[in-house]
Parts: sequence; structure tokens; C-alpha cells
Amino acid sequence: MNKEKIGLGIITCNRANFFKKCVSNLPEVDELVIVNDGEPYSAEIYPNHANVIQHSQNMGIAKTKNDALKYLFDKNCTHIFLSEDDIIIKNRNVLLYYISASESSGIKHFNFGYVKENLKKDRSYWIKKILDFNGNKIVFFRNISGSFSYFHRDTIKAVGYMDERYKNALEHVDHTYQIIKAGYHPSFRWFADIYNSYEYFINQDEFSQHSLIQKSIIWKMKIFRNSLVFLIKNRFFPGGIPEVDEITFLSSFKNNIS
Repeated sequence: MNKEKIGLGIITCNRANFFKKCVSNLPEVDELVIVNDGEPYSAEIYPNHANVIQHSQNMGIAKTKNDALKYLFDKNCTHIFLSEDDIIIKNRNVLLYYISASESSGIKHFNFGYVKENLKKDRSYWIKKILDFNGNKIVFFRNISGSFSYFHRDTIKAVGYMDERYKNALEHVDHTYQIIKAGYHPSFRWFADIYNSYEYFINQDEFSQHSLIQKSIIWKMKIFRNSLVFLIKNRFFPGGIPEVDEITFLSSFKNNIS
């Protein structure tokens, strides 16, 4: 039996200080690609075994992530991971944990969920449900982040890549929604991650204080514009997609829940 290849893509833009730390403890993978959507970094910053894609001009997050996804898909990776440059991997086995969770649950797409979007006022996380699939605990959140994501190859085959009409916002929300509609992830607003994944990562910019995009004075305008793109494409604004109840959510699983 042929070994299933694991691929990792890192996207970065004008944050060399974050990027250096991001690539300082990467796990061993079959394919590593780095896509730089900003000014070129000095050559010594990049890991020796990485394939580097340098954009000649800023293309935005959707195009940048797609370049990484396409590279890894074309290299026949079965398990594809995407990380933004503010994420540091603490535990090099974390990719295997995601793969194991996918195989036991049947969920083929995960997003790191322990982020500010799911943080309550008391600093605890807003968790909707925790399920155990043969020892693989999976946690479900109401909100989604695209800082670190897992894609089984089947999801890309089914829905393709991110919609590049989205300019630096909502591209990952729309892409996950297409994966949901294709049947590879539970219902919208039940966004999956492995349990306690915060133990395996350091988020260097947890509250987006160093986000070049969110510092832009026109960022809110982009959110509104991208929300209209989402509406025209999906018949709902992102916040208006009907949310299924827990019974309906649980009935969607074919695998045994222990």
C-alpha cells in the first residue's frame, strides 16, 4: 500500500519576525511549501527543504492559500495542512492527531478553534459540544478561524479551491461552507477541531494586534463587500445560515460515538 503523503503550507506577508518563529519547529512532512504574499525575505530565513512561492505583488489571502493548496494537491498529498505565519507548532505530532481524528470521525476538514472569536468574557472558550470517537475527542465551536486548517484531499476534489473573489476576509468561511455542503464536515456553526488543540500551538497574534489587514481603515468595508459576495453565492449572509439543533447535528454522524 502506498504511503499517504502529508503536506504543509505556510503563508506569510511582511511579518518576517513571526515567520522565523513559525518555521522554527515544523514537523517532518512529505511536502512543505511557503507562499510569500509580501516583500521577499532573505534566503536564510527559509527552511532548506521548503519550496518557496514568491508573489511579485500582493494577491491577498485567498490567492495565497490557493497557491499552497494547489501545490500540495498537485504533489499528491492526501493530508493537507495550512498555517498562517502567526502560528507556532509546539508539538510536532499534532498533524498526526488531526489525521487520526479525521479517520475515526469521518470529518475531513478541521479549523483551529481556540481563538478570540470563540472566547467568552470570562476568558473561557464557547464550546458547543465535545464528542469522543474511539478515543479521539473532537470539540465543536460556533465561530471559525482560518489560522490553522486541515483538509483531506477528498475535500479539494469535491469543492475545489477558495473563491478568489473574497478579498482578505470570509474566504475560509465560504470554503468551509462548500465543504459542509459536500458532506465532509458537520453542519454550519458546528465547526470542528481536535480537543484541547491550544496545547499544541502558540498563537503569536491571538488578538490580531499585528494583523496588517485588520489595521486597514477600509477593512470593515471589505467585510461588507465580501458579505455581499457570500450572499449572492450562497443565498445567505454568513450570519444568516440556518443553524441546526443538537439532535440533527448528532444524527449526521455515521461513525460510532463513544
